[in-house]
Amino acid sequence: MTKARRGVGEGAIYRRKADGRWACSVTTGYGPRKRAPRPGVESAPANVRLRTVIYGDTRKEVERKLQALRNNLDKGLGHPDGRTTVAAFLDGWLERKHDLKPATRLRYSGLIQHQLIPHLGHIRLAKLTPEDVDTMLAAVQREGRSPRTAYHCRAVLRTALYAALKRGQVGRNVAALAEPVKVTKPSHTLLTVEEIHRVLDAVAGTDIANMVALSLNSGMRMGEVLGLRWADVSLDTDQLTVSHALQRLNRQNRLVEPKSATSKRTLTLPGAAIEALRAERQSQVEHQLAAGPRWQPTIEGLVFTDPLGAPLEGTTVLFRFQRALRAAGIPRLRFHHLRHLHAMLLLRNGVDIAVVRDVLGHSSISLTADTYAGIMPALKRDAAERFGKLLQRPG
Repeated sequence: MTKARRGVGEGAIYRRKADGRWACSVTTGYGPRKRAPRPGVESAPANVRLRTVIYGDTRKEVERKLQALRNNLDKGLGHPDGRTTVAAFLDGWLERKHDLKPATRLRYSGLIQHQLIPHLGHIRLAKLTPEDVDTMLAAVQREGRSPRTAYHCRAVLRTALYAALKRGQVGRNVAALAEPVKVTKPSHTLLTVEEIHRVLDAVAGTDIANMVALSLNSGMRMGEVLGLRWADVSLDTDQLTVSHALQRLNRQNRLVEPKSATSKRTLTLPGAAIEALRAERQSQVEHQLAAGPRWQPTIEGLVFTDPLGAPLEGTTVLFRFQRALRAAGIPRLRFHHLRHLHAMLLLRNGVDIAVVRDVLGHSSISLTADTYAGIMPALKRDAAERFGKLLQRPG
């Protein structure tokens, strides 16, 4: 009588004599033989039984793991490879993740190679626990890294483990179960009109004056300003389209897609921004005439370039901005603060938050509200005062 094949997911639990641990050899399917048949054997079965062994310190632990394996097999997810380390998994995950932008991939790679793998890489993926992640996050900060770096470490690991969870490589996302890292949000100070004029006066006459005026009057990010092309500008209709950003990757400047899908947007510009663009076009024409054959742009059609047509470096622009502020005795501001000033002035003057979201290219209203939560109390007071005036009796 032919012996019946063991069904997929079936296995017998037994106790090992060698060490007293409990185990279960489970059939996970049938497939082709991986190794060549022994010499002298004319043929081998087309398919052989594929098995995996589950171990545990108690019978109940093995029963629990066996049930989890059966659930995975029912879903077609297979069984986690208990030998895969976190390092091998993260390297493979990043290599397979093709939807990352170049700068994001570079950032992920740095966090994986310099933070995650040194602290977690030796641990087997199936054995990784929330406590391991907590220990890693604490160690990253003890080594002098900022809470924001630790925050991003957890975020990258959580994203990677979510992919592993969908593939059945792990039973839970331990990074999501780890304690979140508290990150202090930067405060955005709303300057007075007089203070803003002081900033504009400080950069007046410098080669970044038009850049500062455009960012302040449009809310564009520095990379979007640096990557702006004349083909995206219509001075006749007072509009421009944000379609690219300039990034420096591997010591090379290149135009990339904006930060998100909603970052691609068309802006209607106020007069000050249009004046800045007209002044920059005139300045660029003068530089091109003075440079003659030395005018050799590496990216054609950029609005903001150096005197020979090359793209401007973000670090250089920031250095010149800070130098101009110091010379005028103005407290330090990030160039990115110009974008925040634009948004805060719009909100303070009653512009609907949905419009501000579209101007900034945010993905959601909640992101805009969260970013500028610090000025919301003042906006609520303004709204209350305006509403009160609406119901005032005449006389």
